Order: sequence, then structure tokens, then C-alpha cells
Amino acid sequence: MTAVLFKEESADYSTVLGDDYDLVYYPVLSFISNEAAISRMQLLLESQDFVALVVTSPRAAAILAQATLPIDPLTAYCVGKRTAECLDHRFIAKGTEAGYANALIDIVVEDCRSQKGRVKILFVSGTSRLDTIPAGLNEAGIEFEEVAVYTTVPSQSISLPNFDGPKRLFFVMFSPSGVSCIDSVPNNCSFVAIGNTTADAIKLKFNGSDLAIAPQPTPVGVKYALDSLNL
Repeated sequence: MTAVLFKEESADYSTVLGDDYDLVYYPVLSFISNEAAISRMQLLLESQDFVALVVTSPRAAAILAQATLPIDPLTAYCVGKRTAECLDHRFIAKGTEAGYANALIDIVVEDCRSQKGRVKILFVSGTSRLDTIPAGLNEAGIEFEEVAVYTTVPSQSISLPNFDGPKRLFFVMFSPSGVSCIDSVPNNCSFVAIGNTTADAIKLKFNGSDLAIAPQPTPVGVKYALDSLNL
């Protein structure tokens, strides 16, 4: 069985999946740091005007970890352990059990409502982020400021080898932007989506395709979804 992972090569995924699946990696997205936005983020941090941060991607967390903090530790609400692991000892990572933004926002709102006085959040994001965090904060009446520190650039086109044949084939997708890079799929292909939003993009573009959703956006979660398609 072949699993095509539409991302950069990952030792973690190779370790978890490599014994059971022949792995092929196809990066379909590139990421460009926004230096002006990073400078603005630094100024916002120095203002000490925020009670906490919200970070929803490992790339945003890695950029944040390079910032100078006027005070530490600083609370950072993170989507998933992988995002939290990109931060260092100057941050207190919270909400890491929330694998998705729609679960994290509930934790953020509950904590903010328990605090006295003015509460303001700094949301460190990328340009392709969903509206889940801003919409949730607005709905709860929580003041926030957002800075998008990197830009996601989908590949214009990718050239895949001919996967047609008797061997079972799985396309593992990690974002709606990645789904948009694929024009067609082989007849013997099933999909695994890293989350519900990516699954929705797959359903919209490839209606009727066999699909499983990872219960957590991790290598173990992807393996669970792949194995479920083999039952």
C-alpha cells in the first residue's frame, strides 16, 4: 500500500507509518515569512498590552519563539502539541489537548471570562488561517489583535507519477490549500484528511471519494485514519 503525503518529508510520519505503508512525500505549499509583520509582532509584545497569545500553527509558533519577550513566562494557547513544541521555556503552553482551533477557542474564552479587568489577546497567525479564532473571540466580546507572520503559497501545479494499478493508494492531505493544488486523482485512490476543514475541501472537489479523517492532527492520528480505510 502506498500513502502519498502532501507535505515536506517528516521523520515523525516516516517512523509511525513506514512499517505499514510505502511513503511518498509531495510538498505542495511553501511559506514566506513576513518581515514587516514580524517587526510589528515584536512591537506589540513589547507593549505588554496582552494577557496571552493564541498560536494555531507550528510555523507561527517557530517565528514567535524567535521574538524578544519583555516579560516571561507568557501564556500561549496552542493548537496541538506540535505547535506547543515549537515554543521554548519562556512560554506557558495551554490548550494543547485541543487538536483543532474550534476546540481551542472554547478554552481561550473560558479562561478569559474568568479573569478580572481588561483582557486582550494577541493572535499570531498565517495568511491562510481560518476564521475560527477571530470569529470566536468576536462572538465572546474578547478584544484581540492579529498579526499574520507568514504567507502560505500553494504550488501552481504538481506533476504526480502514474499511480494507477492494483496497489491500494492513499492521498493524505494536510490543508485545504494543499487540496487546491491537485487537479485529479487515480481511480484506486482513497483520501485521509488531517481535519474536518480539509475533509470538507476534499468532498467539495472530489465528491464521492473514499475518505477518512484523522481523529488528531498527528502521525498517530493519520495512521488510525489510514488503517480504518483498510478494515
